[in-house]
Amino acid sequence: MGTRWRHTVSAVAILAALLGCGEDVSSPTGPASSPALAATTMAAPAFRQINVGFFHSCGVTTANLAYCWGENSHGQLGDGTTAGTQVCSGFTCNPRPVAVVGGQTYQQVVPHSGGGLTCGLATDDLVYCWGFGYSPAPTALPGGIRFSRLALGGGGCGVGLDQQVYCWGSNTNGQLGDGTTQDHATPRAVSGGRHYQQVSSDDLHACAVTVGGVLFCWGLNASGQLGDGTTADRRTPAQVQAGKLRFRMVSVTLYHTCAITTTDVAYCWGANEYGRLGNGTWNQASLVPSKVRGGIHFHAITAAGDDTCALTATGAAYCWGWLQSGQKSRLPIPAGGKLAFRQLNDHIDHICGVSTGNVGYCWGGNVYGQLGDGTTDRRGAPTSVVNP
Repeated sequence: MGTRWRHTVSAVAILAALLGCGEDVSSPTGPASSPALAATTMAAPAFRQINVGFFHSCGVTTANLAYCWGENSHGQLGDGTTAGTQVCSGFTCNPRPVAVVGGQTYQQVVPHSGGGLTCGLATDDLVYCWGFGYSPAPTALPGGIRFSRLALGGGGCGVGLDQQVYCWGSNTNGQLGDGTTQDHATPRAVSGGRHYQQVSSDDLHACAVTVGGVLFCWGLNASGQLGDGTTADRRTPAQVQAGKLRFRMVSVTLYHTCAITTTDVAYCWGANEYGRLGNGTWNQASLVPSKVRGGIHFHAITAAGDDTCALTATGAAYCWGWLQSGQKSRLPIPAGGKLAFRQLNDHIDHICGVSTGNVGYCWGGNVYGQLGDGTTDRRGAPTSVVNP
């Protein structure tokens, strides 16, 4: 999968330069009870969400405890070490979940899209990070800003409790949105003073939805991923050219962006190799939002390297583009078997999500144990995350 390997080179290069959520895709089903403990071993955690990075994945349980699994050479699993139970392609890894240390409880945990780093939004609304550039145990993000939502890309972005978007980390293409290309280790407010409800960021661009449902994007725009009708990079937020459409969530990846309107219609824009925009065409880029065809109403969406996935309000999963199963589709097709998901998060080489019964499932690439099933075998269909 040529584009996926290009993503690998790009993400690793960006990560090596500087590191500061992927944004989770949730379905509106409420939480269930906490996991039971067996007499001698812990049962598989009852998850509320699972988010994925390049070579590892992390989940938050219904009891707000954090677990991670996969590659751990930088301490990105948060267990206080850089060790693993085995070596995967030359790197230490844990193909089963390990508990994040430090005593914090979490609302959200997001692996960095390029690998090597993880950050979590704790229940005290502060952000803690671990892995590359930090220690192998959670360390408080400088600045003391309290957040309501978190996303990670070239660095990170989040929505503060004051509804401002704050970003930090690498800024080579203006992806921090502060009008400069200067890197910042401490979160800085995005220019414009607008109030936002949600943000998503990747290595080189970010997008956010205002409380009024208007979309703004900033950073790299070579593929039209900012949706402003141009291919010019933007160092400050530029409004997505979507007419009178109003949105409630957005999801970004390296070369394209997707969003859901307040009427549950999906739109995507940017590069379209393998039909990742879902508009029925192959390889025809769009510089402005293009409606996903098929007439399906979606509750949430998650864009990844070569594909896009979305959930209906009932938890049915659909994907399009170059799928983890090896299929290619320019229109949404069912994914995830007969499972109903409350949350789903897609990345370049694997997908994880949580069923309506709070069971964690992952599928796709598994070279570093990032599926959490205790193996390093690739899975073409959802496989349950095992007990720690």
